[in-house]
Amino acid sequence: MYNRDKHNYEVNDRHVLCVELEFDAKAYNQILRISNIEHFLSNYLSAKLNKMYDKLNHTKKYHRLKKAYGKIIEKQSKYEKESEEHEILEESRKEVSKKLENLIQDYGITFSNTLKIAQQYIIDNKKDIHSVFVRTTTENIWQGMENVLYGNGKHLYFKSKMYDNPTICAKEITRGISLKLNKNNEICIRIGQQKNSKYAAINLKLKKINQMDYFLLDEITLLKKYLMNQKENDEKYKDIFDQTGIKQCTHRPCYVSIVIKNIRNKMRIYAHITIVGRACKKFDRYGNLRHQFKSDKIAADLGTQSVAIVAKNYVDAKNLAERNFKNTKSTIHIDKKLQQKMNRSRQYTNANNYNDATQEIVNDMLEHGNILITEKNDIKSLQKRSKKPTENSTRTKIITKKRWNN
Repeated sequence: MYNRDKHNYEVNDRHVLCVELEFDAKAYNQILRISNIEHFLSNYLSAKLNKMYDKLNHTKKYHRLKKAYGKIIEKQSKYEKESEEHEILEESRKEVSKKLENLIQDYGITFSNTLKIAQQYIIDNKKDIHSVFVRTTTENIWQGMENVLYGNGKHLYFKSKMYDNPTICAKEITRGISLKLNKNNEICIRIGQQKNSKYAAINLKLKKINQMDYFLLDEITLLKKYLMNQKENDEKYKDIFDQTGIKQCTHRPCYVSIVIKNIRNKMRIYAHITIVGRACKKFDRYGNLRHQFKSDKIAADLGTQSVAIVAKNYVDAKNLAERNFKNTKSTIHIDKKLQQKMNRSRQYTNANNYNDATQEIVNDMLEHGNILITEKNDIKSLQKRSKKPTENSTRTKIITKKRWNN
């Protein structure tokens, strides 16, 4: 398990490695069983916390304290942390925070109470699942509840629908989902069960890696190198940090998540391994970097929904905000929702190095030039271009723009 004081010699960067797993029918059914239990548990906790929050939300004292807390934070953002004004506001923030926490505790909305509700649900319904999965699910629900209590959230939403197959996550590498090397020096992932369980532990192996996937081969090689001699590697990296003061990229696995996907009517199971340090560089088969930045001019024409990019030997057009998804196939909309869900997961596990869709477009542009030329955008000119309502010559009715439900 990660310990901040023990692993102070490691860099703060994290990256997620996605690998496909081999499985049989028995392992697949067991993974589905755990995933469905987490689905019901997360929705049960969301419903319970929403009921408790509705009672708290009807009190004037809560709204008054929450409003005061938000105003203090806004004022603090205007000053530097070392200034006297910021220190004075920090004292008042702590006072308001204590009052707000005491009020929330009076209504029983705490993490410890939420964890007790989750554990009681598992006992009452006789669900056979590891305690680490129960705690991880509770932590994910509580993170959303904190946004409702202290932030701009209105209420908790249900995490998943029936047969959505939510991700199985254990934030401990030694319990729940463990990652080890077997006798043949192959990476194995073990999904544990609770004590006195009637189900056996699930052992999964990595699917055979394509020899042309150099990035994945490099990542697996570094991961095996660390797992072979964990204690010796930790001591070596710590000694280097003590001598030089430079934090080390250890490539240590933090925790593993199991993701179930239906791709072209075939169920696949993937492991998302969160690893310390930055990801390996991507090379092609000739040993050249796959993504290289160039120093050249590039022009971009920004529109309301798309952007057109032109460089010396490159032309492309990309959608920024696609609309009217109902006019397209339903499968495209489902894929878009799944991609958004995966992006939220990547952003949560790797917030420091997360790249959203717009950042990916910028990276693509940097591969063809570093000087961006755009025209000045004027919203008023776009409004003038929109057609005004016209009158039909044969009818007296005015033809207006089409709107929804018209």
